[in-house]
Amino acid sequence: RFNITVNALSPAYVATERLMQQSLNQVTDVRRQLKVPLDRLAEPDDIAKVMEFFVTDLGDYVTGQTISICGGAINF
Repeated sequence: RFNITVNALSPAYVATERLMQQSLNQVTDVRRQLKVPLDRLAEPDDIAKVMEFFVTDLGDYVTGQTISICGGAINF
């Protein structure tokens, strides 16, 4: 009736400025522990692209979903 959709994004570790200020060894350990199949941390732009999908007409028929943005890490 009101055409309102409700969805959620669930990102894993994102290579933000704060995270990257950690030592390189700590960041490498995070990647190793997560066992990300894409072999990299998410970039803020990776999250923004999924958000863009939801706020445009492309995602107007998607509702009640939680989208994991983790590079496949939750599958391992």
